[in-house]
Order: sequence, then C-alpha cells, then structure tokens
Amino acid sequence: MKKLAILIILVFLITSLSLMAGDAKPQSLKEIYKTGKVRLVEQLRITNDDLPKEAQYNFLEDINQGPNGNIFALDSGSHRVFVFTAKGKFIKTFGQKGKGPGDLYIPTAFTWVGKELLIYEFGNYRFSYFDANGKFLRIFKPENLQAKGNIVKIRILENNLFLIENQKNYRKEGDFPQEQFLSVFTQDFKLKKTLYSQKTCKLKYIGRRAFLQPYYRKFEWTTDKNGKVFIGINDKSLVEIYDAELNKTSSISHEYQKIIVSEEEKETYFKSFVRRGKPIEIPSKEKKLYNFPKYKPPFGSLYTDQEGNIIVFPSKKTSLIYTYSNKGEFLGKVEISPRGIFNWRVFFAKNGAVWFLNVNKDKEREIIKFKIDT
Repeated sequence: MKKLAILIILVFLITSLSLMAGDAKPQSLKEIYKTGKVRLVEQLRITNDDLPKEAQYNFLEDINQGPNGNIFALDSGSHRVFVFTAKGKFIKTFGQKGKGPGDLYIPTAFTWVGKELLIYEFGNYRFSYFDANGKFLRIFKPENLQAKGNIVKIRILENNLFLIENQKNYRKEGDFPQEQFLSVFTQDFKLKKTLYSQKTCKLKYIGRRAFLQPYYRKFEWTTDKNGKVFIGINDKSLVEIYDAELNKTSSISHEYQKIIVSEEEKETYFKSFVRRGKPIEIPSKEKKLYNFPKYKPPFGSLYTDQEGNIIVFPSKKTSLIYTYSNKGEFLGKVEISPRGIFNWRVFFAKNGAVWFLNVNKDKEREIIKFKIDT
C-alpha cells in the first residue's frame, strides 16, 4: 500500500511538472534584452555562390518579405528583383534594364501595398507595380517626381499613407550639397507632412565627379507594427518617436563615449573602394577631398523588432547595443555575439529572427538571417 502511495505521488509530480513546462511561455524579446546578453544564431546565408551565374547580386538596396512568405531582394546594380523562399532557396528574378513596361532602371526602393509590390526606379523617375509572382501590373508616374530627388526608402503605414525618404542634391552648395527628407505622402503622391529634414554632405562634388564622404551626417528611421515612426539622428545620439497619427511624442538618447577616428581607420576607408570587384588605388591628392570628422557618430543604425522594441546599433566597433521599449523606456545595454555585425545593415525582423545585409571580405554582398537567442 505504501509503495502504491509513493508511486501515485511520483506520477502526480511528473505530470504537474510536465504541465508547468508545457504552460511555460518563451521569453519575450524585452525580457531577453534585460538579461544583458543576446546571441545571434545564423540560420541561413545567401551569397552569389548560391545563385545561377546569370543571376548575380550587384548592389542590393533593400529586402522585404512578401504576402506569400517569400523573400524579395531589390538590386539596383542588376536592375532586378531576386526572389527566395523563406528558407533561402532561390526561385527566380524579374525585371531587366530598360524603360518599357515591366523594365526596371536603377530601382532604389520598394514596399508592399497589400498584395502588390511597388518599386521606385531612379533611372526612369517612376513607380512600377508587380504582383507577388513578379508579373508586371502598371506604371505610376506622378508629376514633378524628378524634382523631389532620389527616393531611397519607402514603407506603407497602417493608414495607407506612404512614408518616404528622399534626398535632394544641390551641387553648387559646397558645405552641404545634399538634403535628406522623411515625408508622408498619399498614395497618389501628394505631400501630406514632412516629419524631419536635414542638410548633409554625403557626396562632395568636384567638377563632374562626386566623392563619397566618410561618417557623413544622416538620419536612420524605422516603423513598428502599430504605425509608430522612429527617427535616429546619428550625430546627436537622439531618437525621435512619432505616434500612429504622426505627431512627435518624445525623444530618447543615451550617453556615449567619444571615439576618435584613427589614421588606420582612414586608410581602411580608402581601401574599401572597389570597381568590378577589384580595389581602387586612391591618389594622395584625392584623399584630401575626403573630410573625416574628429569623432565617429554615436550610432550607425536602428530598427524595431517584432515586439516594437527599439534597437540602436553604434557605429564604433563594440559588442554593445542599446535597447528601448516602443515608449522610449530604456531596457539596457546588451552585449551581442557574434562580434562585428555593426557594419551590417538590418533590413527587417520577424518571427524572432533578424535579416541582415553583409559585405564580406571579398566586398561581395550577402543576405544573412539570424535567430535571436540568449
């Protein structure tokens, strides 16, 4: 009888523990960030080696996930869109260089509008619509589009408005020959509101040539699933928060250590220039045309994860990121591994994973998906 009682107790305990384990919810990302450590586990990597010889990356601009779950990558250099399964298997490309219906000429930005893919073409100063299978649908060419400068990023908001980043060039203005805008447009491309703008010197013009400046002043921006907009100004360590009605509600910042741009880093910058996959030797006279700031900017980029938390990546080489809730609450500094991801560009986060664009040691672009873990 005593043995039977003990057996019943053991079965009860095992069952209870199993039920508790089954009811245990996985940690939220906010809880993971508060531990102070995050590990990024690589799940897939897509390089040119994984693609057919006739379909190679040239200059990837943006990555997005379609309504059918496939991954779409926009490449301005090859004037095409690459399509992959969610597991990274190559499906096809669509688009080609040209000016006719269904052609693409220097496409620099795209977004999903329902089940349709809207692509902006800098070379044709127009928008082209395609379906999720890559079938051409129509062209939309608003008046005075060319006067608005180059569109570099588009996202659609919950209220069916476009959030568009564009850049205007003023070649004759030496100190600040570019101006960066983040504006809200209706779907017929009528300006509704400009959220932020600033002058900068991304390209320095000497005659007909343009010289890409290091650590230039810029802002980065992202949105969350609730329609909030976050704008990070890289030289001020400042993130402005706008609600779904596009009103500024607050701003956040963090203390940072000023990091001097070293001579070694300057030389590394010059070695980064390539043409057709081969390094370019920059003459000593031309090096004087590049203006290095004394200090690196406080951060390089930001994005929001699937929960709406704000992740700020510094521009300096470090294993730390700064994390905030979508209300601006500081969650803490987080040590991230593997090291060295801060030169990468985050495209989007979904289902506990983050999609990056990396430039490898051979100066080739590749798409990498990481799972966020502890």
